[in-house]
Amino acid sequence: HHMSVAMLQPRQKVKLWKDVYEGDESSLLKIFEGYRSFLDYPGCLCYEFLMRTNPNAKIVLTKLSVEKHGADPLDASCDLVKLYNDWNRTVKSTVAKNRLL
Repeated sequence: HHMSVAMLQPRQKVKLWKDVYEGDESSLLKIFEGYRSFLDYPGCLCYEFLMRTNPNAKIVLTKLSVEKHGADPLDASCDLVKLYNDWNRTVKSTVAKNRLL
């Protein structure tokens, strides 16, 4: 699943994501129904729920380097790389090592 899916079915998917944002985690089951994996935003924000509901699931973390993807500290892409890497650290600190790839 990727956010681009929500753009193809905006009425159905955007309402479900809104429900998730308002605290209805059960909508995630509807959003990801039929999918075996997800990548990127906004699914990454729900990794804890998905790990609870899929106890054998694995997480693949990738790294971005400021040097390669945004070396200028005034560049917005540099901030995004730092935000992404902060998120990676959070995942690593909350997920068992045997579930990380």
